[in-house]
Amino acid sequence: MVDFVAVGFDALLNHAAKFTAFSGGDWQAARGAGSLRGLVRRRWTARAGALGHARRSSRPPGGGPLQPADAAGLLLAAIEDDGPVIFMEPKLLTSALLDSLAGTRRSALDLPIPQAGRQGLVPDPPTAVRMGVARHCRNGADLTLVSVGIGVHRCMAAAEILGREGVQAGVLDLRSISPFDRAAVLAAGDQTGHLVVVDEDYLRGGLSGEIAALLLEHGVDVRFARVATESTIPYARHLEAQVLPDVARIEAAARRLLGLAA
Repeated sequence: MVDFVAVGFDALLNHAAKFTAFSGGDWQAARGAGSLRGLVRRRWTARAGALGHARRSSRPPGGGPLQPADAAGLLLAAIEDDGPVIFMEPKLLTSALLDSLAGTRRSALDLPIPQAGRQGLVPDPPTAVRMGVARHCRNGADLTLVSVGIGVHRCMAAAEILGREGVQAGVLDLRSISPFDRAAVLAAGDQTGHLVVVDEDYLRGGLSGEIAALLLEHGVDVRFARVATESTIPYARHLEAQVLPDVARIEAAARRLLGLAA
């Protein structure tokens, strides 16, 4: 579980990730590291430890799947890659974890579990998903919501709500964060002129800031907003909800960006 992966960071980041460069290309550290990532209710796991590890782990290639086909495809790509790859599976889409937490009584968990991503068809044999290639899950001319993993489901829900009011919101699934599809992000910002990045990581030093820098460096004329975890997760449920990137916060950020009433 990614909450405790920091114990192995020396081997992952200071050795495996640099093995090829330090050996002048003579040696390979071909190994995939799988882990569970994401936010689960405070009483079930220590979530603060899980946050931030994605950005710290972003030097080796890695990503997080949106649905079963992507899970199989990205995992296969990680196995086939010559170097070390970190594969992070969203906790709220992981049946084994949820069953263990609830004692096989899934209904006992008060969690925002996206039903769409937990089940789906997987090719037999599975097809590798090339890392660094994003996928457009929904087209929209007014703005683009960008995320990875379980955040994509929340973006889809927010886009559906906005669509009922005539706002055409597109959703871009990055599928991997190292590398991430820079060309797709730049194109989305250029096409709609409004970009909202949704990330379960902390606001400071996370993926959203990296995307902001990319847009600025390439001179893209775009209005930009971020929805991420803003501070240490409070224990109180009502305070917890205020800092996590949920559907309501995504919708509100999109409205502000477009100058619409809340």
